[in-house]
Formats: sequence, C-alpha cells, structure tokens
Amino acid sequence: MGKPRLDNEDTMRSFVDKLAGQYRGMTALSKYAESGSDIKYDEIPLRARSIGAYLIRLGLEKGDKVIILGDSCPNWALGYFGITYCAMTVVSVLPAFSKPEVEKIARHSDAKAVFASSANLSKVLDLGLPVIRLDDLHSLTDDTNVALYRPSSRETAEIENRKPSSDDVASIIYTSGTTGEPKGVMLTHTNLLWNAQACVEPFIHIHKGWRVFSILPMAHVYEFTVGLLLVMLAGCHITYFARPLAVTQLLKAFKVVRPHICLTVPMLIEKVYGKAVAPKIKEGTKPAAMLKVPVLRTFVYRTIGRKLRSAFGGSIRFFGVGGAPLDLEVETFLHRAHFPYALGYGMTETSPMIAGCGPSYQNPGSLGPVVKGVEVKLDPDTNEILVRSPSVMKGYYKNPELTSQVLTRDGWLSTGDTGYFTKSGRLVLNGRIKEMILTSAGENIFPEAIECRINRMDFVEESLIIPEDGSLVALIKLNMDELASSLRITAEEAKERALSYIQELREAVNRQLPSTSRISKAEIRETPFERTPTAKIKRMAVINNRRKTG
Repeated sequence: MGKPRLDNEDTMRSFVDKLAGQYRGMTALSKYAESGSDIKYDEIPLRARSIGAYLIRLGLEKGDKVIILGDSCPNWALGYFGITYCAMTVVSVLPAFSKPEVEKIARHSDAKAVFASSANLSKVLDLGLPVIRLDDLHSLTDDTNVALYRPSSRETAEIENRKPSSDDVASIIYTSGTTGEPKGVMLTHTNLLWNAQACVEPFIHIHKGWRVFSILPMAHVYEFTVGLLLVMLAGCHITYFARPLAVTQLLKAFKVVRPHICLTVPMLIEKVYGKAVAPKIKEGTKPAAMLKVPVLRTFVYRTIGRKLRSAFGGSIRFFGVGGAPLDLEVETFLHRAHFPYALGYGMTETSPMIAGCGPSYQNPGSLGPVVKGVEVKLDPDTNEILVRSPSVMKGYYKNPELTSQVLTRDGWLSTGDTGYFTKSGRLVLNGRIKEMILTSAGENIFPEAIECRINRMDFVEESLIIPEDGSLVALIKLNMDELASSLRITAEEAKERALSYIQELREAVNRQLPSTSRISKAEIRETPFERTPTAKIKRMAVINNRRKTG
C-alpha cells in the first residue's frame, strides 16, 4: 500500500483514523531513552477518543480552547489529537514563555483547560483551570489517567456528534513575546493538513518506517507540520528528544537513534560546523592546504562530509534547516560535502511551507521553488513576498484589525519578507522589512547578512547590527575563555585584548562588504542578547534600550 491521500474535507480526526488503518501495528511515536513509551499508529485514535471524552466530561464544548505547554513528546501529540478529535482547538504555547506570558495567553485565548509538563506546571496552576500533566496524561483535577479514560455511553454518543469540520480552527499558535497585545495565529484543519500533503513528496521520497528524530518544540508549526503530520503520512517512526539542546548530549542521541530525517534550526548546524569542521579547514592546517589543490578538493570535502554524517548517526537522508537564515559559508560547505541538508522557507501564518527543495536540488544562497499549489508574487514597489494558498491562516485570534493589515480579502498574505526569483524560478530572501536599515545615503541594508559574516569570525558567540547616528554599529559578544586560551593569556588580559580584537574584526569584515554596508563602530557586548522564544534576538529591544540610556 502507498501513502494515504488527504483531501480538502479531511480533519485531524480523519487523519489519525486513516493512518491507523494504513499503518496498523507500526510504531508511530517514542520518547528517547524511555522504555515503554512507544505509541503505535492504531493506538492514536483510541487515545484521542479517550482524551476527547474526558474533556467532554469536564464540560468543554465544540470550539473551546485547550492549552498545550511543554517540550515535544508522544503525549504532546496525543493531547493534540485528542483535543482536535472532538472539535476543540489547541492553543500551542512554546515552553520558553514566562509565567506572565502564559497567563496573558490563557486569558486572551479564553482557554478552558491546560495540558502542561511538570517543568511548566508552576506557570499554569494559578489559572483556575483543569490541568492535565503532560508527562503521564494524569489529570491533577481528579487523578484520572486521561489517555485511558473510558467514555460513558453519553460521552461516546457526544464524540460522534462532535466531528470537526475541515474549516474549524485546529490550532491557535502564539509565536513571540507578548509585551504588547498577544498575537494568536488561527490555523484550520485544512491549513495544516493541506500543507503537510503538499510537501510529502517534492523534497524527498520518504520510505515507510524511516526513523525521525524530533528535537524542536511542536508548538512551532515547522516541527508540527513537517516533523509530525508530514512524516506520519509516510508511516515514519518519530523519536522525541525531550531534553535541553546541549550539543554533546544531542550528538550522543543521534548515534543511538540513527535517524533518516531530522529538522533543526541554523544554530545547531552552525555550532557543529564551528566546533568540528571549521578548525579542520582553517588556514595552516593540512586539509586547508589540500583544498588549494583542485584534484584533492573534492576528496577533502567528501571525507569531512562523511564524518559529519556519521556525527548525526550515519543514516541521515534529510536534514531540514529552517526558522532563520543559514550562514552562507556553512551552507556552501554542506553543499560541497554532499551533506543532505535542505532549506525551507515559511512562516506560522502559512502553516508553514512556502518554498524549498530536497537535498539533491539545493543551491547555496537560494531556497528552491515555490511549493506546488502555493501562489507567490512580489510587491512591485518593495519586493515584499506575498503568498496565497489553502494553507494561509484564517487570521489572528480576536484581532481583525491586525488581520486586515496583513491579509487581503482575496487571500493574499503580506509576509514582511523581501526577496526575488532567480531565472530558474528559485526564491531568494533578502531579509525582513522591519529589520531593514535605511542609511543616511538612502541605501537599504539587511543586517542579518552582515551579522552572518561577523559570526563566522573566531571567538564570536553572537552579534547584532543596529543603526545609530546615521551609521552602523556592531555589538559583538565574544567567548572570552576561548580568546584567553587561544592566546595563552589570563582572563583579565583577554578583556584588554578583546578591545583591539573587535576593531581588527570590524576592519576584516568591512573588507568583505560594499562601502554602503560597512560598520562604523564595534562594541563588546558583555551579556547575551535577549531573545524571543523562537531564539531570535530582539533587535528593537536593544535599539530602544540604547536610546533610553544614551
């Protein structure tokens, strides 16, 4: 049997029901290093019915909102399918949100119940809502094992009457910090399932039973749609790494799981490249010398590429990278080393995939073609990317004004990103409009490109380019321990050396930039930058703080 096909009438209920028949007896979900955590495909609808029935017992109605707050795990998926099975809506909250943010989201979303992991219980116990512990799906309200709850005859009949519609909102996703009005993206069953179906074939031919390693939060739609729905359509076995993303621990886990598929963000592969690859091809090393010899170049790249594949378990066929731009130097190496990386472009509001391609068709610096069935056009004045497809959101929850600002009546979504198409039809991103810096000379500067160059330099942990007094200022955080160790000097001496080092760094980076993009001043940043729950630096927060203190 081939992969099941979804149509426009499918919902999360029909999705899990179809997969249960198609992949009966096969393992769908597991938790890393936890025996007895396996969930088979044909168990999922049974558990979903139990969870849905328990929520009905609590008095929840069709369309009621239920928060899921916790790291990705099999129970996260079971909770999701249980809530949506009976036409209720999941409010996906990233575990990095603070207690005040969670409380604000709970109020804004009109949540009626909460699934929360033990690590996040303190954020929700004061909400006055029924709480189900995500770790074991036990209700803290009455100690019921929700996943094993036996519906009464009334509840069974109610489950049958609660069939969701494809246009119902399956998820409301709160994606960023909530210092202002919370912004909840409403995604329907069709939005999410259509996007998964559209992407199940174009990138790579996925084989039934392939192993998938999930290391990102499922509250992020990238991991949910591509890392759960899409791979489940293909009959894959997903293993969740529900621990902090410490690179050393993670690489050990890769050796155990030996995944064929993994999705990640640029930060992980850039860290691995910086620690395990860049030092081996640095000027003065034997591989660097060999790279200068054309006949040896391919051999060196392939050799390092094989070692990199081995570091990720040895079986990797699809290493998806999304959520932020990938450093071009890192991407160029991965391409030359024939490492099976794949870039994609999308956003929460598009469920998420807009453009991309599989490992065999990557071309450094571009993203690939637009996903079949998705329409993309560029604003003639700003080159902003505009998108229309069945996976574009319904709108922002309780915020019609903001919805009308980004979504036209005929369905075109303003992404806030600028870009262009190559002659071969591949989409290339320039950067975010709101991040763009307009110089005193009238030039448009996209700071991410400059930051990528800075971040490649030795001892740099992170950097941020901001406008100030008509010029560009680079705020740079260095790894002072590495600097001291490399120069064999004390920590105090390293602080003094850092001042001159960042000026040398500024000059080196400026030599790589056009005159309009050059950095006028470089400063040491002593503390880490404040980031959003999706790990993006809060650029405007830094700019506003400097204005206040300047």
